[in-house]
Amino acid sequence: MSDEHSYSHSYVYTMAYIERQKQLDPDGWRERRRLATQRWREKNREKQAAHNAISRALASGKIERPEHCERCGEECRPEAHHEDYEKRLEVVWLCRHCHARTTDWAPRSERMRKEAA
Repeated sequence: MSDEHSYSHSYVYTMAYIERQKQLDPDGWRERRRLATQRWREKNREKQAAHNAISRALASGKIERPEHCERCGEECRPEAHHEDYEKRLEVVWLCRHCHARTTDWAPRSERMRKEAA
C-alpha cells in the first residue's frame, strides 16, 4: 500500500481505541460494542438496508465487486459507497482511502474540534 493510500488517521485511531478497550475490560467491551452497533442500526435503518442489499447482491452474483478503485484506479478490494441510500444497488466502488475522503469517518471529538475552529 502506498503512502498516499495508507489508512486514514481516524481509522487507525479507532482500531487503537478498540484494542485499549479490550485490554481494559475484556468481558465488557464486547457488550458495549454490540449495544453501540445496535443503536447505530436503529438510527440508520436506510443505510443498513442499503448495506444489506449490496451484501445480498454480491453473494448471489447479481453484481460483482471490481478489483480496483473507481476513483484512483488502485488495485484493491474496494468498498461500496452510496451517493443515495434509496438507490440501494447504485454504488461507486472506492478503496478505503478514497472512501474515507468521501465519507466523514472522523471520530466525533475530531469533528467537533474542526467545527469549533
